[in-house]
Amino acid sequence: MFYGEYGQALDASGRMIVPPPFRADLAQGLVVTRGLDGCLVIYPAAEGERVAGAISTLPLTRGVARGLMRLILGGASALTLDGRGGLVLPEALRRYASLDTGAVIVGAGDRLEIWSQATWADLTSRLAAESGDLAESLSQLGFALT
Repeated sequence: MFYGEYGQALDASGRMIVPPPFRADLAQGLVVTRGLDGCLVIYPAAEGERVAGAISTLPLTRGVARGLMRLILGGASALTLDGRGGLVLPEALRRYASLDTGAVIVGAGDRLEIWSQATWADLTSRLAAESGDLAESLSQLGFALT
């Protein structure tokens, strides 16, 4: 289970260090790809395979399914952490997420999300402002934080 928020630097080649709490879960490899809302997503290799398999079962006759396949599977790269816990994010993925010299890595349950610092600040500010509405909507779905 991934959780927490960490600011990380990226060097000129797009290399970043994965925070130590996440490394054990990624030691057997990982999949990085485009995420929703403008972030990148990192899955442990086995979870990445599960997600890819689930997406692959969607009907090709539906435009929204083809779009999701192209977005998620088309941008995916299988990577491994180097000896210092780092990885190089592909340039196309860095452009997609507007990453330059810094990023925010966010634990999101079964995955990590990588956000540009500016996009993450905007998103968290907006979510904080909407937290009452969000809690009400979730309670209507039967979910309550206690």
